[in-house]
Amino acid sequence: MLILIIIDKLNNYINNHNSEDINYNIASFIVNNIEIIPDYNITEVSKKCFVSQATVSRFIKKLGYIDYNTFKEECSHYIENIKASKDDNYTDINLLGEDLKLLYKKINLNNIKKVASLISSYNKIYISGLNYCYLMAQYFQMECYPFGKFIKVIEDNEEIKNIEEDSLLLILTTSGTFFNVNRVIKEHLRECKSKKVLISIQDLDLKVKKLFDSSLTLDANLGVKNSRYVMMALLDKIIEELNETRFCYTMDNEE
Repeated sequence: MLILIIIDKLNNYINNHNSEDINYNIASFIVNNIEIIPDYNITEVSKKCFVSQATVSRFIKKLGYIDYNTFKEECSHYIENIKASKDDNYTDINLLGEDLKLLYKKINLNNIKKVASLISSYNKIYISGLNYCYLMAQYFQMECYPFGKFIKVIEDNEEIKNIEEDSLLLILTTSGTFFNVNRVIKEHLRECKSKKVLISIQDLDLKVKKLFDSSLTLDANLGVKNSRYVMMALLDKIIEELNETRFCYTMDNEE
């Protein structure tokens, strides 16, 4: 499974900060030189970026990594996966049709209704996901506006631990990569007092599931890009159910 989380985090930082930000330059340097980062120690990176080692260390922790060595390991994994996943990084149109059929075969409509019901019952809702799931979180946010639901998309996962108790948190992931690479997220989820719901294409191990109050998983092992389309279809099913819930509520009020 292709790991794009590091690049995703760095690009998100670059996209949301200006060039005068000292960390902007560090992020830009790493993005443009990621293939050689595993060969650099923190001193070499700090010299290339004209900042102190402490500044680099703080930025690495801001991205969600324990220390520079952990970050460097993930850079190595990223490079290895890029090389190994070139053939698996394109949409297989023929398989996509089968994968979408699999979605409707595996999907549990009762679980869809439960997630939609939870969303309907909460006023404060947050949603998070990395890489393409972050974009899908934004899509879901936009599609929920017509239902009078304001959903905040979380970009910085450190926000998760501070979410209010009377809130709902949705986590999107197409695979376990979200948790395997982003190790700090587990601690944030443990500290989070809100209701937590996992929405995943692949099934995840029990330790991860225990971090959530409930989960909606398909237990499907799909290609990298195909899993994104299946996630989109899954979110559309939840949106469809939200629409039906709103329609029933309106009809009841009119009567």
